[in-house]
Amino acid sequence: RVRPRAAESFGLAVHELATNAVKYGALATPGGRLAIDWQLVEQPDGASFQFIWAETCLDGPPIGARRRGFGTEVLEKSLAYELGAETSLVFGPAGLVCRIAVPLSNFAQD
Repeated sequence: RVRPRAAESFGLAVHELATNAVKYGALATPGGRLAIDWQLVEQPDGASFQFIWAETCLDGPPIGARRRGFGTEVLEKSLAYELGAETSLVFGPAGLVCRIAVPLSNFAQD
């Protein structure tokens, strides 16, 4: 079970990813694709919930690093503050890859 605070913070982050994908990214073009993956990863300092959002947009304009807006604030700063998450945003020529790692102790209830 996901902690209520984690569900709210993480839900807002996924909402921002989806909104930006529809406006500017892979979901704004007919040939765009979105792949989402998540897993629990055991690490020496404890397990983590890892989430990967990967957009591929081969038939649209290249995605450059966008201006720093509300979405990047949520992904990089709010998740770190609220959940202790580490977020990586990579704007490649084919699309965006966002990786989020949250300590499981901050994400899930016992």
